[in-house]
Amino acid sequence: MTYREGPMPSPYLVTAFGRFVVVVEAATGRELWRQQTNQLMGGTTLRLHVSEDEVVVLAGDTLRSFRLASGEPVRAVALGNAGHDTLLVVARRAYVSASGELSCIDLDGGKVVWRNELPRTGFGTPSIGVPGAVSQGDRA
Repeated sequence: MTYREGPMPSPYLVTAFGRFVVVVEAATGRELWRQQTNQLMGGTTLRLHVSEDEVVVLAGDTLRSFRLASGEPVRAVALGNAGHDTLLVVARRAYVSASGELSCIDLDGGKVVWRNELPRTGFGTPSIGVPGAVSQGDRA
């Protein structure tokens, strides 16, 4: 059996584009909620992580999270540098990267734990990884 033949593992399907995060009912496509990010229309790509109960979205210089079932905002963390391109969430820590900078955010406390400007690494589209989980950056 392929993944498309089995039941959906969640009743929710999440999409993020433009400046919106939208959750629909996976079985019907009916919209359940939408939230607007601070991202400008046509800005950088929204980066998305979905857990069993939370949606985390990276929108430019802000990391936001919402309750999956209701869309209720949980937190917004300003990162202080526009253009973050990559998001990886592992064990309630969000790792975000911009060209030449890497930051760690505690999702429970909503605070930046550390930031490393990675001097002398140059610029480019970042990727982040830990054993078993990788997030690849891309740019149009």
